[in-house]
Amino acid sequence: MGRPSLITEDMEDFIRGELLKRPRPKANCIFQGLVTWLERQNRDCPGEDAIIKRITKLRKADDEHPPSGLDVPWSIGVCMKAEIPGHIIPILLGTQKRLLEEKAKLLKITDKLSKQQIVFRRQVAESVLLTIREAKWVALLWPALVTTATKQMPKSRDPLSQANRIIAKAKLYAFRERIAEIKGVEYPDTTDIDSSIGDFSDSATIKDILKYTGVKKDGE
Repeated sequence: MGRPSLITEDMEDFIRGELLKRPRPKANCIFQGLVTWLERQNRDCPGEDAIIKRITKLRKADDEHPPSGLDVPWSIGVCMKAEIPGHIIPILLGTQKRLLEEKAKLLKITDKLSKQQIVFRRQVAESVLLTIREAKWVALLWPALVTTATKQMPKSRDPLSQANRIIAKAKLYAFRERIAEIKGVEYPDTTDIDSSIGDFSDSATIKDILKYTGVKKDGE
């Protein structure tokens, strides 16, 4: 059986998501990532040439929709206009502090780093902080998330892990919203991730929060 020729909408959304990461992955890396993603679902991937052409087309669409005012780092000063309630501020402050520390680590240059790794780190550092868009999603999701977490998580569970998981989920929703904007869709379809709102079975770390900024290994 030959490769499928149809590039489905969910394949395009995967590509759009990869193009949003900073630094933006190379086309061949996006293709390999798509192949792996589809293999996990027991699905075949269309040919590389077809995917690379579609990546080029979607990259152009992405470039035509630059980040908005919601995609800049969050601070307390924006809470009034952004309609972020005051009781959410402590969790946002704690998260931003940890992400600032992560940014400082990325910007710490040593002789052991190659020129490529230095460029990579600087690009990632620019996108690592919590944005206004993500903070708004924390405010929206917080009541459901914290209620579920309180019921499910044992008292001995590290509260920092709970906070990390909540922020990571908010980042995922913000990520989907940004993809919807690029597609010209009014509302993001989050049906497939809504059921995970109550899943607090795993611990979470700062790496879970950084997942949607493209932070992996240096230069990867």
